[in-house]
Amino acid sequence: MKILIKNIKSNNELENAISYLRGSFLWSKKKANKLKNCIIANNKYFGIYGYVMLNNKDNLIGAILFFYSEYLNNSNKQIKVLNISSWYVNQEARGIYSLLMIKRILNDYPEFLITNVSANKKAYQIFKALNFKDSVILNKKYSILNLILSKRFLDNRNLKLFFNPNLQRICKIPFQTLHNKYSCRLFHFGKSELKILSCNTKIERNFGFLKIRIRGLRILWTSDPDIFSENFYRILFYYFVRNFVTFITTHCECFQKEIKPMGITNQIYFSSDDHENTNLAVWSELPFI
Repeated sequence: MKILIKNIKSNNELENAISYLRGSFLWSKKKANKLKNCIIANNKYFGIYGYVMLNNKDNLIGAILFFYSEYLNNSNKQIKVLNISSWYVNQEARGIYSLLMIKRILNDYPEFLITNVSANKKAYQIFKALNFKDSVILNKKYSILNLILSKRFLDNRNLKLFFNPNLQRICKIPFQTLHNKYSCRLFHFGKSELKILSCNTKIERNFGFLKIRIRGLRILWTSDPDIFSENFYRILFYYFVRNFVTFITTHCECFQKEIKPMGITNQIYFSSDDHENTNLAVWSELPFI
């Protein structure tokens, strides 16, 4: 089978790719449109939205999207990031052709930090086969039951953050981003200060012909992992109640062992430099999905 892998450059090409992915992943029209608008806004200056795979009849048999970002590291060096997002390949084109799609990205952007923070098990195996590395930072998911079933649930100290405005307030994001999807909040715990970067999210679940959208929140970055870990329960309690969500995911360093997450997944990356401690989630698609 002859295949062609080509860039997605125009809005029309992107719409065709998202239509293909929507049918493959059974997305709602609302989710597909949201993804299209977000990736156009985010990548408009970069000019490329991903790749499609075509067979010898010009039928679309695979598509992969990515989000472009850039940031300055601690050495004031500009790091360009391509975060691999939605990816699907037809059954007949899986295997070597799936590898070729990822290899195309690595060959076209050798100076970039290539990341994926939401790979499923099969995709993760493919990335690892192409020498992607595991970040030391993990994605962890917590449900409202994690709070309710804890012995700390009835502790009155959980409410202090709500009733004392001096303990928390909205603050300015401490670094430059390419979009405005984040919310930053400054907390005070005794003499310690902690900034937390978060974003709201909604995930879709299919129940027969019904699509249920479940409210959640992502914690993407903190200014001090130790303070975050020490006050983890109070922070989770605050965000669960204030944002009225049913789950929270953390995508930053966290050392707490009191609450067991309901799920853990890896963040992975490809680069000639060492980025294992880099907060990959901040420069990913997570604020958009």
